[in-house]
This record gives sequence, structure tokens and C-alpha cells, in this order.
Amino acid sequence: MRQSVLSNARDTYMVDYRIAPRYPYPAALDDAFTAYQSLLKGGCDPKSIIVFGDSAGGNLALALSLKLKDEKLPQPGLLILDSPWTTMETISPSRQGSVKKDLILGEINPNMFYEINHPSYAKGAKLDDPYLSPLYGDLTGLPPMLIQTGGYEVFLDEGMKLAEKAASDDVKVTLTVYPYMSHDFPFCVPEIQDSVDAFEEMQSFINLNMKP
Repeated sequence: MRQSVLSNARDTYMVDYRIAPRYPYPAALDDAFTAYQSLLKGGCDPKSIIVFGDSAGGNLALALSLKLKDEKLPQPGLLILDSPWTTMETISPSRQGSVKKDLILGEINPNMFYEINHPSYAKGAKLDDPYLSPLYGDLTGLPPMLIQTGGYEVFLDEGMKLAEKAASDDVKVTLTVYPYMSHDFPFCVPEIQDSVDAFEEMQSFINLNMKP
């Protein structure tokens, strides 16, 4: 509902995609792709579509855009990515250095911490597959994207690398790092000032980049 209000959306769709561990890759991507195709078949103008994705949803939003590109289908108007999980690999410094500071995905949450270090969705697949780790994909032709990440989160480095990769692939990208914030902070603690600021930034980005 919050994203709908921020974007002044006429219609809102939340994809009930299949999730791991019961349904590993590519189940979620297939479901997102099917949902997007149904919007196009229903006559929706792709440039009017804003794809929001946070955490694993940010990964899926990016993978969807890569698949649309490969299938030669039109891209959405914008990607809004909050704390995106951009690679299934675990080698970035923030994956190690923020394990105590990240109060959402760090060691304080052992189940989630284990999952991001042993991703069940990637079972049996190569971790550098761009549909699993969009950071390694060719982002050329993807829509403008807003990336928000917390300074204390385990995904910090990969969010920053995504912004660098997008810029090098000539994608219009805005990256904002909110200091001292943990993973997915706007949706986990929406009442704090940093979250209010993050939502205002989303709204401004949409107003700036979407045609009326």
C-alpha cells in the first residue's frame, strides 16, 4: 500500500511467486515473468510500470529485467530497489564486516543469516548465473533504477557494485546509502526518520523519471 501511494498508482499487483526451499530457481523468476507478460497482454503500457523489489525481491526485479531483455520484451518504466540482494556469492567485505551490525540479516537472525550464506533458491545452479546474481549481467538497456541500501547491512557492497555496474552499462542510476541503517530498514522500521526520508526519495525519483 505504501508503494502504491508513493507512486500514485492506478493499479497495484503483488506477485505471489513460488519460494524456496520448496521451489528453487527458476521458479520465482518464471512466475514474475508470467505476471509481467499478463500485464502486457492486458494492454498495459510497459513504460507506466514501476517494479518495486526489496531484498530478495530486488534480486528478482533485476533478474526479471534481464530476462525481458533476453526475450526482447519491453522494459518497465522504473526499478525501485531497496537493499537488493544482487549476488548469491558471499565474498564481499560487507558480508563479513557487517554480521554484527546488521540487525535484520546479521548473526542476530540465525535463520536468515544462514539462508543468505547458503541460498536454497540457488540449489544446484551456478552462483554467478546472471539470473541468480544480476550483478554479473549485462545491464545495458535496463530502465532507470533507484538503489537504497543501509550503511550497516550485509548487502552494502553489492548494492554499491550494482550502481557502478549500472552506470558503466549506461543505465540511469541513483544510489543512496543511509548510514547506520540495517537491511531493508524502510519496511522493517518505517516510523524512523531515515525510513521517512527513504520513502520521500522514492517518491521524488518516481516523479522525476515517470512521464505524467
